[in-house]
Amino acid sequence: MKVPSRALLICTLGLLGHHAQAGTASADFDVVVNLESMCQLKNGPGLTLDFGNYTAFQTNANTATLDIIFECTREFGAAPDVSFDHNPGLNLTNDNPPSENASGEGVVAGLRYGITATNTDTVQGAAATATSDGEADDYTYTVSGTLPAGQPGSVAEATIQARQLIVTF
Repeated sequence: MKVPSRALLICTLGLLGHHAQAGTASADFDVVVNLESMCQLKNGPGLTLDFGNYTAFQTNANTATLDIIFECTREFGAAPDVSFDHNPGLNLTNDNPPSENASGEGVVAGLRYGITATNTDTVQGAAATATSDGEADDYTYTVSGTLPAGQPGSVAEATIQARQLIVTF
């Protein structure tokens, strides 16, 4: 049997017009993380609270200030608590448990000094987005020190004393 060419052409065109259809499927899932908050020193190392020159028995106190900046996990709310290191055997003391402000004393070159740390600036970092990393919250603590007047000092004692400002979050 001979198939007319017109019928063959229609059947061929009909087969060409029939395409396979693509399907889709999806799966829901959760993204989970256990975030451990932390703070770290942003503007160190090499920080120095420098009282400058002191002449034994001078009549004026020496003062000094230093800014210490910590960058921390975002959105703690209030500034983290701070305290100074404490080691009476090394003449290092602090006057309070961790709190918003810290105070302490020490002896360097045979000269007694007092120090305080106060949160003087808080900068809230930007939140992360799908296209950018977030930024930390920054906490600036100004450490202020006073070396009282009228002290004799001691040439036998060290002129440098290592101290720590400890952040509790």
